[in-house]
Amino acid sequence: MTKKEGHKLLDTIIKGMKSAIAEVYDNARKNGTELVISKKPGVVTKIKVK
Repeated sequence: MTKKEGHKLLDTIIKGMKSAIAEVYDNARKNGTELVISKKPGVVTKIKVK
């Protein structure tokens, strides 16, 4: 794999992750639920989505 191919693959993965995060956030907003995010092992933050 060349560097150029590696960068294209990484860009594709990043786009997919952003899309998945946006979908989860949108579903939480529609349902009025909380998102739980782990910042580091054992530490979680709850986010109320409006």
